[in-house]
Amino acid sequence: ATTVARGDRVVIRAANGLPHLLAELAAWRLVAIAVPIFAGWGSERLTELTRMIAPSLTVGDHGLSAADLLTLARSPGASVERVVAADDPCLILFTSGSTGLPRGVTLSHDNLCSQQAAFALLWPEIGPGDRLAAYLPWHHSFGALAERLWALTRGASVTLVPGGGRDRERFLAAMQAVQ
Repeated sequence: ATTVARGDRVVIRAANGLPHLLAELAAWRLVAIAVPIFAGWGSERLTELTRMIAPSLTVGDHGLSAADLLTLARSPGASVERVVAADDPCLILFTSGSTGLPRGVTLSHDNLCSQQAAFALLWPEIGPGDRLAAYLPWHHSFGALAERLWALTRGASVTLVPGGGRDRERFLAAMQAVQ
């Protein structure tokens, strides 16, 4: 049986979408560290990053599904005794790697909460009933923290733009649909 211990690293190799979100939330429920990585980096870089990360499991490409991890997180006793502390690490985000091997930045629960509080001060008008369109990659800081988590913490709805915002026509169509 697969187990995830407190502080284990869970690699998430999934595009923006519900499976990615469920995998991160399940990892956090298990007080594990979610490590989303860009599957398009190529096999050599992915192998090197995976060796550096040393994950206890991988969700997505050739690993468990997000649903499997969610089932694990819901299993009896999986998280009841796992109290989270503000300084517990919960997310590792990587730089783009434009100057070499991407560098991982470890964020704690307090880091995430602090950033969301700062966004709330900047944009207090965003809340339930608002509609946001997301196209930035969730394996990177702005997509993960500014688009996705920001919308969720404010109670807004999020529409994923097909094609990651790279197709101008699809992007404009999504903007029009979301309004």
